[in-house]
Amino acid sequence: MIRGKNLKIISLIAFLLFSAFPLHPFFKYRPENKDEFIKIFRANFNGFQYYSEFVGEPKIIISPHATYQYSGKVAAKTFNLIKGDYKLIIILGPPHYQYFRGFAVYNGEYLKSPLGIIKTDSDEVLKIKKSIFTVFLNKELFYEEHSINIQLPYIQETFKGVKILPIIIGDTKKNELKLLAKYLIKLLKRKKALLLISTDLSHYHKLNVAKEIDENTIKVLENKKPDTFLRLKQFDKVEACGWRALYVGMYMAKKMKLEFFPVSRGYSSDFDGNTERVVGYFSGLYYEKKKLKIQKDEKEKIFKIVKNTILKKKDKVLVFSENSIFNGKFGVFITLKKNGKLRGCMGNIISNTPLYKTLKRIALLSAYEDPRFEPLKSDEIKNLEINISLIFNLRKLYNSRNLKLGEDGLLIIKGEKRGVLLPEIPVLFRWDRKEFLENCCLKAGLQKKCWKKKKTEIYIFNSKILSFFLK
Repeated sequence: MIRGKNLKIISLIAFLLFSAFPLHPFFKYRPENKDEFIKIFRANFNGFQYYSEFVGEPKIIISPHATYQYSGKVAAKTFNLIKGDYKLIIILGPPHYQYFRGFAVYNGEYLKSPLGIIKTDSDEVLKIKKSIFTVFLNKELFYEEHSINIQLPYIQETFKGVKILPIIIGDTKKNELKLLAKYLIKLLKRKKALLLISTDLSHYHKLNVAKEIDENTIKVLENKKPDTFLRLKQFDKVEACGWRALYVGMYMAKKMKLEFFPVSRGYSSDFDGNTERVVGYFSGLYYEKKKLKIQKDEKEKIFKIVKNTILKKKDKVLVFSENSIFNGKFGVFITLKKNGKLRGCMGNIISNTPLYKTLKRIALLSAYEDPRFEPLKSDEIKNLEINISLIFNLRKLYNSRNLKLGEDGLLIIKGEKRGVLLPEIPVLFRWDRKEFLENCCLKAGLQKKCWKKKKTEIYIFNSKILSFFLK
């Protein structure tokens, strides 16, 4: 095992070699022509349609930093998910062109991208310099460092008027990384701030090897185990150029009890077709769990939409504000009961239509097109019990141990088969985690142990239930 001075010497040699040889094409991260850049950036940033609403407050983003053609879509999907009036974005990135010890903090007035300038928070620059002894102030290190600069247009496109605190993490020890993490935890608490970790994952492996390494890395990110990450890194089981920044992020997420939300993955081969020497990309976030808040008048409108749809009454043309819950992309399940017995249940985990349209469609399916029941009759409508489940925060589960009974619903997919169970089901039947997974496999028409197979995809989601009776 390589330790101490030998590791520093090897790191220095690596930096020198990196500088001596031509860069891989996707390290030229920004076209020289401003108009060309804006065209490429906007093409990769805009146009994403999310089919599951996100509910929560992001605290930490993980975003790749290859050129926009290579990793732009992967990064943009996470930025497109974020809403919030943040005052400060802290950017943590690795150095690619120069070896140094400690934490380099940018102390210029602003950084510039083709979208314009973005100001630094000079007060926070001075505070971090006074608080952490291994911090030093520098400008030159940042001008060409793409791990920092690649993120600027994403920030500018997502957050208006926000300031930044750019930090490059050089050669540092674990206790120094913990010190930075503890400082940033306090910073996030005292200021409306967001931490952005800039990193790519696996580097220069064959595609199948890269996928296995990245799967390991994402699993550790989900588990929030920074020390496990360092141990696995020693044996090349996980990989990231910004591994120190990831360590800081995991440490913070664990201490702050944040939830993990993987958003998107990709590889350089998706763009250039070269599967022999690929770089892995991942974007996601750690977030503070928030309850889905539905106002009284919103709840009444939801009930009215479902009621009128089942009664086949014509609604007036519905118009809602852009930020209204009714324009959100929620999955919907609607369960009908008559005298305590199931009378219909249909739904979708994802939706490509606004909530008000999804409610209408699912209400009709539940009442009149559930293949297990005859269409609802007019004499059954009185005192009909209606339960509406709004589905949100759909995300992939990398470790089944992180499945939370009573909080998470399940979606299991293998090939063309899929099974869904809502969060309340394991509580109702008193299942443990294993029984919940097995019964979801059985519902999909698969063997009950299919959830253990590599080719089986497991997703979890959250839901909010609204109930009322038709009178």
